[in-house]
Amino acid sequence: MTTTLKKRNFICDLFYELATILNIDFNDNLSNWLYGSVVTRLMKIGKFLKPDKIVETLSQPCNKCETRLDTHIMSKEKGIPESSWLIVKCNNCGELNLLSFGPDIKELRFGNYQWVENLRMDEYTHGQALTRLEQIKYFRK
Repeated sequence: MTTTLKKRNFICDLFYELATILNIDFNDNLSNWLYGSVVTRLMKIGKFLKPDKIVETLSQPCNKCETRLDTHIMSKEKGIPESSWLIVKCNNCGELNLLSFGPDIKELRFGNYQWVENLRMDEYTHGQALTRLEQIKYFRK
């Protein structure tokens, strides 16, 4: 990968993170800037012609509004360890929740929630992840 492409990917990652924090849907603009409008349109057409297949759906109730937070498992593979806690934001009420999905998940898609932060399980215990969740609730108002 060229240095210019690495820089563009880094910039897109930063803008995506900022857009997520501010609840702005900026994905199409980032894709157009990174890949160009023709490639972006081709990717959309490809998704329309061959939609993603959901293997399994995991659900967990939101801590505040009890809405089911759905995680769509797109593919599984034996031997993949569970590696992260996810702090996510419910689309219904905005409450932050801590999720984990278990082992063997190769690819997943978020349902009715947005990603806020990843916490590696080798760095955070469940208790520490809950503490981090409370810190984010308090400091990111």
